[in-house]
This record gives sequence, C-alpha cells and structure tokens, in this order.
Amino acid sequence: MKAYNEHTYQTFKRNTVETIPLTEGLIKDVMPYFPKYIKCIGGYVDDSKQFWKSNYHWEHLCSMIRRSIEENLLDDRLTTCAKAVLANLENNPPNPITGYLAAKAMGTPKDITPRDQQISRWKTLRQSKKDFKTIITKAGIIGPGKDEKEHVSWYYCVAPVARPGTSKHGCGYALDIQGRDKKDNPLIRSVSAELGSSHIFDEASHVHVEFKNGVNGALSSRVAAANQKANKPVGDGSTSPNVSIAPPQTMESETALKMMCLIKEDPTDPEVNPINAEPTTYLQQAQEAFNSFLTAIDW
Repeated sequence: MKAYNEHTYQTFKRNTVETIPLTEGLIKDVMPYFPKYIKCIGGYVDDSKQFWKSNYHWEHLCSMIRRSIEENLLDDRLTTCAKAVLANLENNPPNPITGYLAAKAMGTPKDITPRDQQISRWKTLRQSKKDFKTIITKAGIIGPGKDEKEHVSWYYCVAPVARPGTSKHGCGYALDIQGRDKKDNPLIRSVSAELGSSHIFDEASHVHVEFKNGVNGALSSRVAAANQKANKPVGDGSTSPNVSIAPPQTMESETALKMMCLIKEDPTDPEVNPINAEPTTYLQQAQEAFNSFLTAIDW
C-alpha cells in the first residue's frame, strides 16, 4: 500500500488528543499512510470523559434546537416538533446544566447526577438527535446543496455519539481520523482497512477506526503489553483483519410525538455502537425521563 510519509507525530495528532502508550504506538504506525490533510482528532478517552462528552452533545443539541426556534428557521408544525424534542431532553438534565460547551478541556464541569440517570440521558439524546435531524432536513437547514463546512454546527449537533462507558476509546486502540470534509472519508476507510482495522465506522464528520489486533492484524508485543497493563481484553489473537463495518440499525417509532410530526425513522442511519446500544422506543426514553466546535475541542 502507498506510504505518503508526509506527517510527523505532531502534525498528524492534534494537540488536544489524549493518548496512552498503546494509542501513541498506533498513531505512529498508521500516520505514514495518510496524506498531510488527514489528521487524528481522537484517541484515548476514559469513562468519565465519555460521560462528559455525552453532556457536551446534550448541551449542544439543546442550544441548536433553541436557535432553530428563536431564529424562526422552522415552520409552525416543525417548531412544535422541535419544542417537543427539547422538552424531552430537558426532562433529564445534567448537573450542572451548562458549562460543557464553554469548557477549555474535556472533563469539566463534572456532572453529579447518578450514573443510571446519565445513561438514560444518553438514550434520550441518541433518539433526539435522529428526530432533530429529520426536522432540520425537512426545513432545508441541512441536506442536498448545503455545504457541511458552512453549516457545521447543524450537522454536528445531530451526529451520533457512542454510549458512554462502552466506547473502545477507553481501551486505547480506537482512533478518530478526519479529512478536509466527508469526501475524504472513503480514503480513510480504505487505508484503515488495508492497515488491518478491526472495526470501521463512518461518522460523517470523521471516521472511527479500531485496531483491536494491532496494525495489519498483528497482535504486537506492544499491544499485548499495553492491554495487559491496563487490564483490558486483547481479543482472540487472530492475525486476520476481519474488518467490521457497523450495519444499519432500525428502531421502532410508535409515539405521539412521531405521529404528530410525521417523522419517520431513517433505516439507513447507523448507530455508533450497535452492539452495546439496545434499541429503545422514543416513548420509553421519554418516560425514563461545528467549525469552531471541532477546532476548539476535538473528538
């Protein structure tokens, strides 16, 4: 495969990306095979920061829903829908409610709500992102003819986010790799597959890739040692890449809100973490209750 050799460690990894020895080694192994306009924007993220990230997305989505209403970007029917989605999100807020968007680093402020409540919030967030994506697509805010760079905040607010506490970023062998825009994603996917990525998920704004068995499928001594030290599972030791691309997931849509808004589930919309994210209806979730964004805080 082609080696570009255009990066140094400092140019490929954004300075906000956290690493452990395993992650650092993977970054160094893959960076020669990406051109200079492709960078690593995400690495190691421990469980506490994964929950913080979910709150960041919660606050961001709430702010964008309010913006769509306050700026009269929606017709009356879609405004009613947006208000319903916002009310559902606000039924289970973090504590403190704000401060995540304005944070200079991941992890602060620290949410003091119980962990099960945070998981419930993420489930609501997951579905609310889908619903608001449908709303702003129907309103023409995003969709065909809309430049993603010019409308990055709208696209980012409806981007999926993995269930906190289950992301492979916490194991150290997952990377988020980003190009200039989503047109570079096919190249990122192709290169990652050739390098032996065990899982590839295209998140539109970037591509999430995992190297459970190391680069080129080889379970190197560094990978094994780092995993053992972190007390993380190292897999079955297979040397074949066995690339896994997340399949589309579907969810039931049987609530009054969906009927009122005439919102249909998009059967092609994949989940970030289909293995760990149990399908739940929007009613159950209700009952249980960026160019600057990507530059300032990268994940």
